[in-house]
Amino acid sequence: MRRLTRFTRLPRTLDAATLTWLALLALTLLGVLAASQGTAGATRLAMAWAVAALCALKARLLAAHYLHAQEAGPVFSVLIRAFALLAPLGLAASALREWWLG
Repeated sequence: MRRLTRFTRLPRTLDAATLTWLALLALTLLGVLAASQGTAGATRLAMAWAVAALCALKARLLAAHYLHAQEAGPVFSVLIRAFALLAPLGLAASALREWWLG
């Protein structure tokens, strides 16, 4: 008779935190793939903007599922969402500046 331990049992369903973590992992891998594709010019700009968009999506997932921004008061919720947009906007602006200056 086979004895089951806590290491051999698998959960029947994944909880929201695990699904969010898996989504963040997939988005990170997509970001790494996108960053490795652009080498120069408009292709590099497009890939940098793709990475910025992935970063914004990851920030939304973190704010919604880990920080629970929707449950915070309206002022705190706006502050969390605004702060989460700083990195993607900075990435996009930096890429545009790099492309513009050549």
